Amino acid sequence: MAMRRRKPMVGPVRPCSRQALVAILGASVGACLPAGDAPIGRHLVSDRTLTGVHFSPSEIDGIPSHVLVTGPAQEVGDYSTSPVADLYAIPEGATSGAALDEAKLLAARSPVPQGAPADYPVQTDIRGRLLVERSVSSTWDYELVRIDLVTGAEDLLGTAAGDLWGPMFTLSPGRTRVFVGSGTVWDLDGEHASVDTRGEAGFVGEDLYYNQYSGSDNQDRNLWRVKPRGQPELLASNAFINFAFATDLGPRLLLGRYLSTVNATVALRYLVFDPATLQEIPIPPDLYMDQGLPWNSKFLLDSPPASPDGHWLLSQYSGDVTFFNWITSEIQQPALGTSGGGYSWEWRPQHEELWFGRFLSTFTTLSIWKPDTDVTTVQLAPFQNCQAPAGRCVSVFTRDGGHFFSSFRPGDKPYPLPPVYIGSADDPAGPLYQITPDGTQVDSHWELADSRVLVGAWSDDKSRQNYYLVDPGTGVSQAFAINGQVVALGHTRALALVDWQLDRKTGDLCLIDLATGAQTLLAENVYTVAVDPGTHADVPPGMNALAAGTRIAFLVRNPFASPYDGLWVAELP
Repeated sequence: MAMRRRKPMVGPVRPCSRQALVAILGASVGACLPAGDAPIGRHLVSDRTLTGVHFSPSEIDGIPSHVLVTGPAQEVGDYSTSPVADLYAIPEGATSGAALDEAKLLAARSPVPQGAPADYPVQTDIRGRLLVERSVSSTWDYELVRIDLVTGAEDLLGTAAGDLWGPMFTLSPGRTRVFVGSGTVWDLDGEHASVDTRGEAGFVGEDLYYNQYSGSDNQDRNLWRVKPRGQPELLASNAFINFAFATDLGPRLLLGRYLSTVNATVALRYLVFDPATLQEIPIPPDLYMDQGLPWNSKFLLDSPPASPDGHWLLSQYSGDVTFFNWITSEIQQPALGTSGGGYSWEWRPQHEELWFGRFLSTFTTLSIWKPDTDVTTVQLAPFQNCQAPAGRCVSVFTRDGGHFFSSFRPGDKPYPLPPVYIGSADDPAGPLYQITPDGTQVDSHWELADSRVLVGAWSDDKSRQNYYLVDPGTGVSQAFAINGQVVALGHTRALALVDWQLDRKTGDLCLIDLATGAQTLLAENVYTVAVDPGTHADVPPGMNALAAGTRIAFLVRNPFASPYDGLWVAELP
């Protein structure tokens, strides 16, 4: 039985619709072809085994970003914490529908964090050179290489033994330097300095700071720094960095120092350190500043104890909360009701205002502190979620601090799944607007330039969400029933995988008009998508991520082997 293949799509793209039957089985058919139209764009690689696709900015005007793909996930052994995958670069002039072996292999058996090849962290320095880890042949070791995707030049930056528990390198915020966990910091021009951290290390700006143990006792620690194109310098003896925080006067460090007392016991004291002048400002000895918050590779915490202007520091100890202004030496001890139950806190973005939530078995109390004012108490349960696509995780606020999320209001039953509300952070006791249906879950939101938020909610599986575009000032909501996932958001439209099929883990790639809800089909049976950020990785604020002409790359896998399977690259209509 012969099967007729439809002509590739030309002209306007098609409206989105549910997928039709994609193959017909016949006794004489050796391979099944799809019944649907070809995806939009150009077919670069014909391969059903690809696991991820990414764009790597060139950082050179006139040279487009590079397309990278990962091959099948591979297990590396019984002691592996994550799989590995081969990483390939696709040549700009690749033959349409070429096989994967025609691509350039960049890294064999490169670790894939969290076991998700589609989340492979493509990181480049400010010159567009790719930083990638790859395993050393026939050993358990890994090496870090810096690859110039334009010239093909490679630099070996360091090695690590055994299975990796996390990234073996850290880029500075300006992407001009890279710190290798084995103890080397590299500059753009290839100069490097060896450091003996024997403790924590990370960037504050472009300067590398690290704690060095001077003896076998953990209390014998010294603080060192390596500036760009410099050598290690001792900053503070018998002191260690706890965290860094931004202030309107420049960055500051919160240091700890162990002091021996006359009775041979050891006391821990804290101080604010100015890395520019090396000035030390002591914190009163009865204030405990180590919050036990998660450490990250840049010393900066998702929710540091410092207020947004950096003047106030938060101290918690034995249920007491104290605020210390290290500039004026003022101390305030408001009654936040910390005894009993669990609690959490967060500074409101762009405001000198701390929100403190206390969770008991039957109700939740939100206390709000501002300097020199009485504490405001509201019966609310601030709801923490992520600011998509790459924002703070987790936060109860929108990015500008104008609105907050809550999963409780007076009269609600807290279990099993309370709805999520949004309200004005200027009036937390004011109106709350429900943004998700009863019985659904939510863990992230997208923000539009006009302050509206796009929230996805699901009942049984996170990969099948429906979305709600909400005006937080009025509560007016527009629903988008897509049963899938939004992967990118522009000024007026969203890119989404619609009608996600749980058994095959694919969906229809569509553009959704946020004004009308109209859907435009780009491709069927898509399982992962990447959006080109442009030539430069540092995207200007306010740029429309889904403007017409923006390149996208996506992977297609039909239910049965198809000439449409593999990597496609297209420009958005």
